[in-house]
Amino acid sequence: MILLGELSLWVALLMAVWAALVSFAGGSLRRADLIVSGERAIYAAFGMTVLASAGLWTAIFASDFSIKYVASFSSANLPGIYKFTAFWAGQAGSLLFWALILGMYSVIAVFIGKSRMPGLSPYVTGTLAVILVFLLGTLCLGANPFERLDWIPLDGRGMNPQLQNPGMAIHPTNLYLGYVGTSIPFAFAIAALLTRRLEAEWLATVRRWSLLAWFFTTIGIIVGMWWAYVEPEGGGYWALDPVENASLLPWLTNSAFLYLTMVQEKRGMLRKWNVTLVVSTFLLSLFGTFIAHSGIVSAVHSFAQSPVGNWIAGFLVACIILTAWLVTTRLKDLETQAELPLVARNRRRYGGYVVSTGIVVIFAAFAGLAFRTEFDVTLKVGESKELVDPFGARWKFVSQGVSRYEALNREVVSVALDTYRNDRFAGVLASEKRQHVDSRGQPTFERSTEVAMKTSAKQDVYVVLAGFGPDEAARLRIAFNPLVVWVWIGGALLLVGGLIMMWPLAATPPGMLSTTPGEMASPRALIRGDS
Repeated sequence: MILLGELSLWVALLMAVWAALVSFAGGSLRRADLIVSGERAIYAAFGMTVLASAGLWTAIFASDFSIKYVASFSSANLPGIYKFTAFWAGQAGSLLFWALILGMYSVIAVFIGKSRMPGLSPYVTGTLAVILVFLLGTLCLGANPFERLDWIPLDGRGMNPQLQNPGMAIHPTNLYLGYVGTSIPFAFAIAALLTRRLEAEWLATVRRWSLLAWFFTTIGIIVGMWWAYVEPEGGGYWALDPVENASLLPWLTNSAFLYLTMVQEKRGMLRKWNVTLVVSTFLLSLFGTFIAHSGIVSAVHSFAQSPVGNWIAGFLVACIILTAWLVTTRLKDLETQAELPLVARNRRRYGGYVVSTGIVVIFAAFAGLAFRTEFDVTLKVGESKELVDPFGARWKFVSQGVSRYEALNREVVSVALDTYRNDRFAGVLASEKRQHVDSRGQPTFERSTEVAMKTSAKQDVYVVLAGFGPDEAARLRIAFNPLVVWVWIGGALLLVGGLIMMWPLAATPPGMLSTTPGEMASPRALIRGDS
């Protein structure tokens, strides 16, 4: 299966190249046979990418340490969930994951687009194929996930302890789904610009995909904030991680695009801004990928410096030049106005209100950080410490002492605290120091810290085990963080608002989006995809 996966990667590259060539040729020459061939090539490229991905996952779960990637990001005693997430823990795997998602999105977009917008479909297929060629070419020639080692180690290095968190299964997957999702609106925008078919039909499809990308990116950002918050080294709400900050840029431009289409519905679309924001969102997603893969910044979510960064930078520059030329040469075609149905308009407005409420709640919660209080205390077994939180409540922390135990891939030292709020028992908080080891018991990384938290509507009680003193006295950092839970509630409101905005659009028949209220496009217009 592993050998088949490596071979499939090269076949996927060849299929993507063929799809790009024949799709553009078929659209230009109006050759239906070439167009169909391009569509089938995209399907084949996706199938081969699935096989390549299955091959890498097989190697990871089989602990095949002859493969450099497996030896670098996995180990024999790594828990199963993290063996699964090791797929995207490194540079080559994350690029393959990107290609896998892009292939899946491309198949869906091509399958739907060929019946709804046949005039744009070959150019959409060709554009997506070009992006896929870049990713697969980078994998085959610059970051092969199946690269072999000259000698086989007894065990792998394992995964960075900061990545051994449930967020590793949720945050990168959603962020990639969002990042890669911007490729589809970009492909439709390029197709519309190339063919000068800039009526409302293509914009309606772009809006659906943009909402989908925005939805996943929002999940990724919120979970990334939570992940950094529960990791003492995370900097709090990922504020100190430039790789995570880069994800805000495409989220902001995508949000601006969605908001702009909503507020301009009554007076007509601002086409120039719409197209600019759509392509900018994709370009900023590429920029975020460049930040993560170039090695120019150091962060837990970034990868080591390698030639891959130059490949991404070159592709980004090429995309900027192409899109700038297309937009500037078609400015007159971008002046046409369009109008949305009243029902969709109203529903999207309500969704926008919920999103706006979520943003207000998040920023109000951020204001609570100004009232954060923090204390450094040292406690021996049985000793206690009384503290006062920002709301005036009295807290008492009593040490139960130090305990030690072994888990699957780590040695743990834990300190438990009995907690009392205004003399009422409030539960036990246990913070840990973890030393991760390989299957032979040898240390693999520096010690990591697992925080203990007690969450309420008012605040989080946040306990970090900083170290040990004489007689196993625990050095602790105890913080009271006001309003933290409202950050996550605000994030949930963002997602609910996004779902409200997506729901009616998915059910709107093709052609409706280019008509005025009370009108229906003709069947012939629906078939042609005309407005």
